[in-house]
Amino acid sequence: MIENVTTLLLVLICAYHAVAGAFVLGPKSWIQLFGKKVYALNIPESYEPRYEVSVKFLGLLAWTVAALASQALIWPDRRLQACTLFIFSVLFFARAVLRILLKKTLDDAYQLNFKRSMGNISFNILLSLFTLTMAALRL
Repeated sequence: MIENVTTLLLVLICAYHAVAGAFVLGPKSWIQLFGKKVYALNIPESYEPRYEVSVKFLGLLAWTVAALASQALIWPDRRLQACTLFIFSVLFFARAVLRILLKKTLDDAYQLNFKRSMGNISFNILLSLFTLTMAALRL
C-alpha cells in the first residue's frame, strides 16, 4: 500500500513539474496562461529581460524537480524515495512560507489576491505534511 501511494505521489509531482516547466519555458502567452490559471498571477504583457531570464530559470527548476521525482520512480529504493520525498516536503513547505513572507511583493508584482493565495499556501502545507509522512513511512 505504502509503495503504491509513494509511486502515485511521485508520478503526480513529476507530471505537474514537467508540465509547469514546459509552460514556463514556452512563449510568454503560455507563462501568462499558466500563471493565471494555476497561481492567479497577473503577469504583464511586457517585462524586462532580466525578469524573463528569472522566469525561465524557474522552468528549469520545475524540470529538475520532475527529473528528481522520475529518478526515484526509476530506481525504487526505499531510502532513495524517502530522501526524495523529504526534499519535496521541504520544497512544498518553503513555497508556502515564501508566499506568506513575500505577500506584499507578490501583490505589487502580480496583483495577487491573498485569499486565493491562501488556498495555495494551505495546499502546499498539507502536501508538505503528507509528503513528509510518506517519507517517514518509506524509512
